[in-house]
Amino acid sequence: MKNNPCVFDPITNTLTITKAFADALSNPDNAEYQLYRQIKADNPTVAVRKRTHRTSSGYVNQYKKLTYENMEAFIELLPQADELMRVYNFLRVSTNLCASPYKAVRSWFVEQFPLYNRNPLFYLTADVVVLSPDEYIKEVKEAG
Repeated sequence: MKNNPCVFDPITNTLTITKAFADALSNPDNAEYQLYRQIKADNPTVAVRKRTHRTSSGYVNQYKKLTYENMEAFIELLPQADELMRVYNFLRVSTNLCASPYKAVRSWFVEQFPLYNRNPLFYLTADVVVLSPDEYIKEVKEAG
């Protein structure tokens, strides 16, 4: 049903249609209406179902649980928490008026902690160099 606006399944006795096909049914002069009428005449008990959008099964949102609260909780557990929280809070406040403040904070966090979701214990013993927030603020201001 990738490119077909409607598919008839005789086994389940269903006609699956797209939204565009359903919209075209409102005009009796359209070819879609004529096709629907022919299918309905041949099989009056056919059930009509609208096709729904399906998200790809391979898609995984890697930032799903990366909220402000979770970022703060992660940073507070680290040995350099004071310095990291100072930069984090500066980013949160300074990007607040931009169109997408979360994006700047998330970009900084992901670049600052590239292993946060695979090996978070690495940062307990590693010597973390704190990244400057300047480029993230500039990136957000240019976008917004």
